[in-house]
Amino acid sequence: MRVRFASFIFPICAAGVFSWLIWTSIHGDRGSEQLKASTHDLTAAVYELAELSVNWAALGHQVELMRSESLDPDMLDERARSMLEFSHPDEAVIFLRAD
Repeated sequence: MRVRFASFIFPICAAGVFSWLIWTSIHGDRGSEQLKASTHDLTAAVYELAELSVNWAALGHQVELMRSESLDPDMLDERARSMLEFSHPDEAVIFLRAD
């Protein structure tokens, strides 16, 4: 009886270690689920970077138009009126939501 029990100890321990390794490879800190979450976070960061790059380019273009060498009087007038909330009596003012 004792010999029979001893012959099952190694396979049971090996199965336990193997099961733990499989579980860790799926659910652990460096497992496949964590890899999927990291990939998703990376994709979201790349999209955010692209959006911020577009905004950065648009702001750079506006700054370039405000330089003294290429100052656009219409844009300067538009920005001054919007910032100071100023208009002439014969002008119609349409407020847009700034999202």
